[in-house]
Amino acid sequence: MQTKRFIGNDLARLYRRVRTELGEDALIFSTRTLHREGGAPLIEIQASPPADDDALPFELQQAMLSTVLSRVAPGMKVPDLEDLVLRGVLGPSAVADVTAATVPGDGIEDVYAPPADATEVPSQRMDERTTANDFMEAGISAAAAGAIEATYPGLAAEPALVTYLKRLPVTYPDEYETALVSIDGPAGGGRSTALLRMALDCSEAGRAAVLVATNAYRREEVDRLAAYAEVLGLDFVVAADDRSVEKAVRKVARGSVLFVDAEPGWVPPAFVRAPFYRYVALPASWPVAELKAQIEDAGHGSFAGAIPTFTDIATNLIPVVSTVVALGTGIAFLSSGSDISNGITVADAESIASGIFSMRTGGRTDGRLVASA
Repeated sequence: MQTKRFIGNDLARLYRRVRTELGEDALIFSTRTLHREGGAPLIEIQASPPADDDALPFELQQAMLSTVLSRVAPGMKVPDLEDLVLRGVLGPSAVADVTAATVPGDGIEDVYAPPADATEVPSQRMDERTTANDFMEAGISAAAAGAIEATYPGLAAEPALVTYLKRLPVTYPDEYETALVSIDGPAGGGRSTALLRMALDCSEAGRAAVLVATNAYRREEVDRLAAYAEVLGLDFVVAADDRSVEKAVRKVARGSVLFVDAEPGWVPPAFVRAPFYRYVALPASWPVAELKAQIEDAGHGSFAGAIPTFTDIATNLIPVVSTVVALGTGIAFLSSGSDISNGITVADAESIASGIFSMRTGGRTDGRLVASA
C-alpha cells in the first residue's frame, strides 16, 4: 500500500486534496504539525488510496505486524549501545575510563547537554581538534566549519550544526502585506519550479497568490507558466516591463503575494511600493565551488532565504550547508522531485545534520533519505 504526503497550511484544503487525488475512501494514516523557524506551522497528512476488496483490513495488518515484531529479539547496534551507556544501563564499568563532565554552557539551549549527574561518553565531548576534524571529514568547507566552530566552541559537531542552521535567518511575507517574491540563482538551477511550489503552498494556505511572468519576449516560457498557473489554480499576469509590475501590484487585493518569474538578479524598481523578498535557489547536486561561483556577487545576507533544489538526486546536502553558512542565510524549504503539485518539503535541521554525519557515526539515516524525505 503506497502512501502519499500532503503538506499545507489549511486542513480543510488538504482534506479536499486527499479526496480529489485518492478518492472519498482514502485511508489517512497520520496527521501532524510541522514547525518551521520564522514561519507559520504547516500540516502534514499521510494517506493512501483505499485498499482492494481482497486486501486485509488495515487494523488486522497492524495487529499481525505487532505480533510478529513481538517475537523478534532485535540485535544490538552501536547507537543502541551508546544510548544504554548514557542511560547508565551497562553500569560504571563500561565507562570506567571516561571522566564525568557536561558540555560547557555557551548561552544556547541545553537540549544537547547531558544531565549534571550523567557520565559523558567520548563521542559527546569534542575538543577543538576533533570538532574540526568532524566538520572537515564530513565534507563541510573550511570556512563554514570555522564559522560554526567559532560560534559554538566545545560543542559536538552535529548538535553545533543543528543549532547553527536553526539560527540562520529566514524571512517570509507578513500575512497582511502585499508582497513581491522572486527566486534568484543560477540558470538551470530549478528557480521556476521552486517558485511554483512556493506559490502553490501560499495558495493552499488560503492566501491569494499571483504568478507574474516578466519574460514576455520568451513566448514558450510564458506559455509554460500560464499552463502551470491554470493547472494549479493560480492567477497569472504577464508583465512586459516595470510599469506592468507596478500595475499588477496595484490591482491585486491587499495581502496578496505576487510570485515573479524573472531573470537572475531581478529587483523591482523603486516606484513599486511593495515589500520585496528575494530567495536563492541552490542546486543540491552541484559542488560548493560551482555554487559559490554562481552567487559570489550577491551581498552577504541579501536573501530572504535559501531553497535547495534537486534534492531528490543529491547524495547529501553538504554543498548547500557550506553555502548557506557562507551566505548567512537560512533554508526556507526544500524543492524535491518533478511533481510540483506535491508542494514544498519542510527543511528540518536535525534531519539535514543527521544525513551529513550518519556515515561516520552509524546514525539514523543517510543523506539521500534526508534530501528526498
